[in-house]
Amino acid sequence: MTRAAFLIGLCLCTPAFSQSLPPLPQGEFQVDECREDFAEQVITISDRTIYFYESQCDMRSGTPVEGIDGAVMYEALCAGEGEIWGQYFLIAPSWDDGVIILQDRLAVTYARCTSPPGQK
Repeated sequence: MTRAAFLIGLCLCTPAFSQSLPPLPQGEFQVDECREDFAEQVITISDRTIYFYESQCDMRSGTPVEGIDGAVMYEALCAGEGEIWGQYFLIAPSWDDGVIILQDRLAVTYARCTSPPGQK
């Protein structure tokens, strides 16, 4: 199957974005603390997309995690370096207005480096 046929099939089988998709924290974040010398560790979250250094993931659906305040399990469609794949993320707020992202047995804490939209 060609990549184009795969993408068309994936789009047809993937449910449309739901109005009830739990919101993602918005802004720029960096692993542990904000520094200017580690661009590879910066992520930007905008609307329903997380932009990593060489890839991006569009959140397709999300379910709040019972018992963990603010945590959401998201299903995403990711693309980068010529590849496309499905991915699950557990995303939760951290104590210092940052975000914790758990994926594939790896949990990373990101510090907020910009104010959320509408705040200073």
